[in-house]
Amino acid sequence: MKKGDKLTGRRGTYTVLEDFVVTGGMSKVSFVKLDADGKEYFIKEFLAPKLSAAGGPATREKSRKKCEAFEKHHHRINSKISKKNAIGGNLISAFDFFRAGTTYYKVCEKIDISSISIKEVSKLPVSQRRLILRTIVSSLKILHDLDIVHGDLKQDNILIKKFKDRYIAKLIDFDNSYFSSLAPEKSEELVGTQEYYSPELAGYIIADGKVKPEHLTTKSDIFALGILFSEYWCGEKPLFKKDFQYVWQVVYSGDNVTFSKRIPPVILELIKQMLSADPSARPDLSAVIQYFRDHEDEKDFEVSDLPPEKKPEIKEDEVPKRDTPDGGGILRGKLMKKLEAGSPAPEPFLKGKMFNKKS
Repeated sequence: MKKGDKLTGRRGTYTVLEDFVVTGGMSKVSFVKLDADGKEYFIKEFLAPKLSAAGGPATREKSRKKCEAFEKHHHRINSKISKKNAIGGNLISAFDFFRAGTTYYKVCEKIDISSISIKEVSKLPVSQRRLILRTIVSSLKILHDLDIVHGDLKQDNILIKKFKDRYIAKLIDFDNSYFSSLAPEKSEELVGTQEYYSPELAGYIIADGKVKPEHLTTKSDIFALGILFSEYWCGEKPLFKKDFQYVWQVVYSGDNVTFSKRIPPVILELIKQMLSADPSARPDLSAVIQYFRDHEDEKDFEVSDLPPEKKPEIKEDEVPKRDTPDGGGILRGKLMKKLEAGSPAPEPFLKGKMFNKKS
């Protein structure tokens, strides 16, 4: 779509304000103006699925069913969120979702996407960092109370802004969301970002045979949140051996992660629970909120004065590859090689509970 083009959605006719540009490999984005109210909105064009009129009857029917399921899923998710969260709320959900020709589009309120970075948050006073973590939890709880898994929690999808003397956290991008215990039956429909995958999400995507759609719940978000808590508190993710690239790989294999000494014991205890291998051992967000209420004293969050941490020297060939926004595709490709094709599943998946820690 080009600047000046028209699109007709459920809310009326939109005028494209800028040429669409590709982002993340799975979509194009731009801004539009709704003729009915004159307001500007953000718009995303999905590159897949496309309603195809090509091919024989079987091919066309397959395309129709795929698009029908895609449309139904997005309408259900967006409808649930919109009823709970109005424009200007903490969840930036779809204002409009429609198909024009063969292509699907999503329209959202236009917001300032600038945000306080993880590094900036980690340098704030303890009271402000604690407030930010609680604010993020409160925003995510709105989603979890609807029994919806965000599916792609990461810094880019959590906008933190200061408003007068307090902080506001807004969650964006629910394109990977699904209802708890009702993950897409086709694992390739899950994308997300590998750096924040939970072990069960990764297991489902690589088809280890142990993880079913019903195993993917809101507790998968809790795992991602545990990684984010570490980042927001000390500026870095949990630490692990160079044999691994991601936290989920460490936990999946039954190994252990370690943490910066800048994280106080009271936060460390919470993060460790959130990164439990067994999803049922992770706290829900009500428990996380109560945990903060039980530790109101700022002294609980103090750590002894520490010298600046020295970063280990990493040779160029040891630098881990970073994920793209479309982590699922990379996971299914060369990076994981199905945890080496033909190799047995890691020990924690073979005996005991599905995600028990290595004994």
